[in-house]
Amino acid sequence: MKTAALVLAVVLALVAASARELAATPRRDTRDAPSRDAPCAGCLLVVPDHPAGLLVVLHGDDAGASSAISDWRHAARHAQLALFAPQCPSDRGCQGSWWRWALSDQHDPQWLDAQIAPAASAARTDRVYVAGFSGGASYLASWAPAHAGAIARVAFVSGGYPASQLCPARPMSALFLIGSEDPMLERYVRPLADWLTTCANVDITWRVVPRLGHAAMHAALRNGRAAEVVSWLIAR
Repeated sequence: MKTAALVLAVVLALVAASARELAATPRRDTRDAPSRDAPCAGCLLVVPDHPAGLLVVLHGDDAGASSAISDWRHAARHAQLALFAPQCPSDRGCQGSWWRWALSDQHDPQWLDAQIAPAASAARTDRVYVAGFSGGASYLASWAPAHAGAIARVAFVSGGYPASQLCPARPMSALFLIGSEDPMLERYVRPLADWLTTCANVDITWRVVPRLGHAAMHAALRNGRAAEVVSWLIAR
């Protein structure tokens, strides 16, 4: 009897320890698990309950839609925004670079619009905010001015270049966020901002992060910079 009681005590102790360990183990947060291939191949869409708008984020040349989701998901969740990360379409000739695709003869200028529409429908919203990182931001340099009105604000993060000579026909606000050590700053991004300042309908907000390089912006976005951008986007 004593042996049986001892065994039972040991079993109960192990069960209790296992329960404590399970309770202490961080659980994977699935509140913003993305829907894959929605609405396009490789694209990712996160729709929370009662979204206040849709944030569209374009990835850079160094990564794809999953990287964009990782950079922006916490900021989007905090603002109760649906989050859509389109994958630059390989079946339309894109080789992973938004801006290079825009310069190719295979570029479809209507493709992004055709993906944003069902994403906004799934989020049940007509409020669309747009941001791009690196090559994604460079793609927006021509796309955003052509869509002023449909989107009131756009964020260029660590990217952009003077890709158009047509000022927006309707008012547009643009945020530039880039590191001071980013080689794109003076060669590409500042010329875009300088050109946009010549457009009567454009309002510019300029933010340079000291001692930050290009690739390091990913970590900066995940550690609070994305939240700053989202706060600026929705503050209207």
